[in-house]
Amino acid sequence: MTHKNLLLAPLAATLFATTGLASAQTVLSVSTWLPPSHGATMAQNQWCEAVEKETKGSVKCNLLPKAVSAPPGTFDAVRDGLADV
Repeated sequence: MTHKNLLLAPLAATLFATTGLASAQTVLSVSTWLPPSHGATMAQNQWCEAVEKETKGSVKCNLLPKAVSAPPGTFDAVRDGLADV
């Protein structure tokens, strides 16, 4: 490998690595222990829709079908990575 190639290889690797970042998508896992008809749950769903709209789809919510913890354990569940919101 020539010196020129040694210099260009890291540059090419950086370019290939960063092109994926522009189209990367973030998915937030959203948990609630409240029923779907509760006002807080409906507001949470509206917030998720607004986030997706404002980020042009680069951030989406995955509404989990059930709570990942009991109400008192919510902060611990988020800290431990069981849910993002």
